[in-house]
Amino acid sequence: MPKIKKPTRHRSQVPLLLSTDIAGIFARQPQLFYQLYQTLSADCCTIDGVEFLPFRFSHQRVLQTLTKFNIPIIGIHGPMAWNTPDRNIFEKAYVGMFSTVMPSLNTALDITSKSKPNYLLFHEPDFTTCCFTRKLNTYLKQENTPTILLENVYRPDSLQISVNQAKKLLNQTQAGMMIDLVHLLMEVMESFSFLSDYRRQLNHKNMSEYWQKMLFAMDKAMEQIPVAGLHIPIGTNHDSLPWGLITDQHWQELAKLLDKHQDRLIALTLENQHPEAILSLNKKHLPAIIKDKKDKIKTLLRTRVL
Repeated sequence: MPKIKKPTRHRSQVPLLLSTDIAGIFARQPQLFYQLYQTLSADCCTIDGVEFLPFRFSHQRVLQTLTKFNIPIIGIHGPMAWNTPDRNIFEKAYVGMFSTVMPSLNTALDITSKSKPNYLLFHEPDFTTCCFTRKLNTYLKQENTPTILLENVYRPDSLQISVNQAKKLLNQTQAGMMIDLVHLLMEVMESFSFLSDYRRQLNHKNMSEYWQKMLFAMDKAMEQIPVAGLHIPIGTNHDSLPWGLITDQHWQELAKLLDKHQDRLIALTLENQHPEAILSLNKKHLPAIIKDKKDKIKTLLRTRVL
């Protein structure tokens, strides 16, 4: 039988990445990430590399797998430090617990120095910490450092704060934003707790209103900075997009915005939050996850987002 022709990526000049987050915190079977990566690349469209999230307890195993199978590391996801003053006690406890499995800043910088990615990602609240800022400033005095991208998080005005921080960094290095669609959608909805499911506030009547607000905020932010990436969460938990409510028209509106800012884009990164893979991706759940991702990637291809 003849091979089925894969759809052509509308934005083929912008690197399409798959986050290693789905390998899991402990990544007991990192070879399954390679299987997922290869299957999606073969059956949907070419994936150019990964955004490497170096979890504290598994980054060495995952890095060995990426090296073994020649999977390019195009971006590196730095540590999470969202313990901002506006958090309640339960959120602070959660962040404190989760931060123990995230990479340290030193680890992220060390891997970056060795892997030479195109970008290194941090979250905008990181820049309120003196220790973080001091270490990053020292690192940026080196030659050939990657572009620094700031990701917006769950708090008011986070996107504009990211823009402002990126502008300050432009005096030292190439810098811009990594716009997380879920975080921004929550921002325009004024839903800032990451422990609740923001999707419960959405329905077919109000989805378009919030989507338009999200696109307007993106457009305004991208006008202000030279480079940007996009996190497109294609998982199933409450940190993922409400796929059942997003129509082709919504995606096409996003694609039109990306067309406008095409020259600023340096990465389109697919994130992969799945409750069953939080600790480790396993063979039992892999087929269902692959099917889910194929369906969503094909939607993004059909609507010219990718």
